[in-house]
Amino acid sequence: MSFRKPFKAVPIREGAKHRKRRLQQTRLKKLSAWGPVQWLLAVLGISSGVLISMGAIYWSSSASRAEAASFHCDAPQVIDGDTLRCGNLRVRLDGIDAPEMPGHCRPGRKCTPGDPFASTESLRTLIGGKTLNCRKTDIDHYGRTVARCAAGEVDLSCAQIDAGQAVRRYGWV
Repeated sequence: MSFRKPFKAVPIREGAKHRKRRLQQTRLKKLSAWGPVQWLLAVLGISSGVLISMGAIYWSSSASRAEAASFHCDAPQVIDGDTLRCGNLRVRLDGIDAPEMPGHCRPGRKCTPGDPFASTESLRTLIGGKTLNCRKTDIDHYGRTVARCAAGEVDLSCAQIDAGQAVRRYGWV
């Protein structure tokens, strides 16, 4: 003969902590009731979503790189020794820093020494009314297109440095 202890009723606690725990247990029971097919579908759905979003990001970035990687500038306007305007596009020459025009050097910045007017005139002479072939490399924090540009066979960044009208800067390669 076996004796059992009589069943003792325990009051159910209804605090927020216990409701949260009961809700979590209910969710776990529902998830554990999933069969292998449901788990497989869930994993496939998540994987395909990740792959589609990665493909969309790669496609959009490679398409925009291909479109804007190289461009021609028919009638460039020289702004200073390292910046020019090509239609509505402001282009900063890659890898160099030229003297700033009077009043353009931000307070607290150590600007490149030299004659900004001579540097600007040097760039105008190098361009000489030619069409520029440019290859975009970046966009700077002012929103300008950073590019390597050539007038004919002459790389403008290299020519400005060789002429002593600019210095190497910003990750020169």
